[in-house]
Amino acid sequence: MTGGLLKWFGKGDSRTTVAVGGKALEVRWSSRAGRALAARTQPLIVELELAFACFARKDLRFHEVADECARKDGLVRVNDKLALRVSSVITQSCGAGRPGREVPAASFVPRWVRIDYARGHWMGDYGW
Repeated sequence: MTGGLLKWFGKGDSRTTVAVGGKALEVRWSSRAGRALAARTQPLIVELELAFACFARKDLRFHEVADECARKDGLVRVNDKLALRVSSVITQSCGAGRPGREVPAASFVPRWVRIDYARGHWMGDYGW
């Protein structure tokens, strides 16, 4: 879930910068997300996907267990409770369910990702 209504600059928010494909990616999480992450026994995997077909589509997925992430390679560890996977896909033609090929993450690395946790759900957004 993404949303522009999330408050990203609150007291107690945390942030760090990680390198993805040689580029800097700022990771910021709310104090609520920090509390939810601290209570976890396994890292949360946040998957940032940018897909190109007839138009660009960005998606942010949260995987509670590493096995839920279809592809575990390419994970970037943020800390012991949080990891990211950045991927870009170019489909061969327009339409849902069309096979695509993954392009190197370094080609399209966002500058920031924001993560929040509210009402029992992870949410966030990313951009340039």
